[in-house]
Amino acid sequence: MVEEEKPKNFSERGIPEKPEEKKEEKPVAPEDTSIFRGRPYLTHSQLKEELEKASPYVPGSSALIPREEREKMVEELFGKEGGNHGYYIDRNEFKKAVKNLEEKKSKATSSSEKLEIDRKIRYLKKLGGL
Repeated sequence: MVEEEKPKNFSERGIPEKPEEKKEEKPVAPEDTSIFRGRPYLTHSQLKEELEKASPYVPGSSALIPREEREKMVEELFGKEGGNHGYYIDRNEFKKAVKNLEEKKSKATSSSEKLEIDRKIRYLKKLGGL
């Protein structure tokens, strides 16, 4: 007698087996390393504190932004507490502030001014996770 070769997905009795179920791995969301840390918004004072605590190094260069200048940057971009942007600053308002800096950079006349604005943009993008 010649034995018939059965396909691999059949059992010894000739009954089709269930194909192995593949476990779907849920994509793991990358940890939010921005100053928002998963929160929908920051208060004006929280943003100031986060910028004070943050590293002063500008990504992509050896430049530093001193703490005093970071504090001025908050007031320059987001106004006084309760000003133009209100008490809360969300990601969209943060993005708008970066966009405004980019526009200011394109309108700047001197290269040193453009460089200074570019450093601020890179710094804020890193902190905001943009």
